[in-house]
Amino acid sequence: MWPFGRKKTDPAAATETSPAAASVVAADQSGDDTPAVIKVFDPYGREVAIPRESWRTDVLLPNLEKSKDNPDALYSMIVDSLQNGFAEDLLPFAEHLQKISPDPLRGAVILGIVYLELGRLDEAEGAFRNYLAQHGEQHTEAGLIYTNLAKVYAARGKESLVEATLWHALQLDPNQSNGFGWFLARQHQQGGEA
Repeated sequence: MWPFGRKKTDPAAATETSPAAASVVAADQSGDDTPAVIKVFDPYGREVAIPRESWRTDVLLPNLEKSKDNPDALYSMIVDSLQNGFAEDLLPFAEHLQKISPDPLRGAVILGIVYLELGRLDEAEGAFRNYLAQHGEQHTEAGLIYTNLAKVYAARGKESLVEATLWHALQLDPNQSNGFGWFLARQHQQGGEA
């Protein structure tokens, strides 16, 4: 329990059903980028800072478990928890989401991203390639798969594959903001303002 004013605030109550609303407020003093606390807002809109490990054990893991058979809620929690650096804890839930999601693209992308965050590049590439093997690339959604596949190649330092894969992603779906923004940033970095 954490004091807030003169009342004690339960972290589970502080987030109600949405632990995804958490945000990082401070970096750990150990020198890495791991957050020391997670900032949430209680039902009255008051800010509460919860130590990272307490957030993980008291809020995140129980809520992930509670939402594991609700694909939409599980997806939202995984996405937000990735931003707070909980990839290791998310892996079994991302694998489960990939199996139960009515949207195969969403399941494949989130699983691949969790693998990518964990540095498990072969498995990340496998998740993306499995989606393409099952669903092909005849629809624009495949552009998102190729953008994430390009991230795998970037993590491996294979610049020529990054460029070709990212370009192919944009040919399939030129309107994806993530891929387009990344492409523009790379072009600007390589060729300057012009």
